[in-house]
Amino acid sequence: MDQSLRKTSLDGLADFLVDRRVPISMVVFSSLVLKDVVLGAKPHDTGNLGDPYAVAGLLLVLWGLAIRSWAAGVIRKSKVLATTGPYRLCRHPLYLGSLAMMLGFCTILGSALDAGVVFGPVLMIYVLTIRREERRLAERHGETWWQYAATAPRLFPTRLFTNWSTEWSMAQWLKNREYNALVTSLAALTLPHFWQQL
Repeated sequence: MDQSLRKTSLDGLADFLVDRRVPISMVVFSSLVLKDVVLGAKPHDTGNLGDPYAVAGLLLVLWGLAIRSWAAGVIRKSKVLATTGPYRLCRHPLYLGSLAMMLGFCTILGSALDAGVVFGPVLMIYVLTIRREERRLAERHGETWWQYAATAPRLFPTRLFTNWSTEWSMAQWLKNREYNALVTSLAALTLPHFWQQL
């Protein structure tokens, strides 16, 4: 096969995965929950604060929501390159928050195998997404992007954060529809508690 055709096919697959990352993540995670229902396995009870796995999962989900909310109130997508607030910590705090939330939900489910099934493929999709977004940001912002990228790590913060000043906006948070993640996650956090009562 011609190298250019192979690249095009792989790029097409990457674009398919990136464009559908949220539904793919939901289907994979929902499938694991359905498997647990069928097999009679129960998650850790999020209402039991004496269960260290439930507490760790809750804290990871809430920390991820906080990071996402902070970032969503700062970023003005397709307008200005976000470099303040959480974007000083890393270039992709929204994805950092999402990964923390996913790890938290996997901890609540309580299966290392399930965590690997979810975390591995979704992390791969996020890597593809980040690469595509960074190409677009470099094209749009040029030298400004490259200067910023040289100072902020891609995904995982590597230094302590000292400058907390930022222009967070509730209107921007609403415009970015971050309430969807908040409402969905909080509802999902209540399900394991009720599941335990069955």
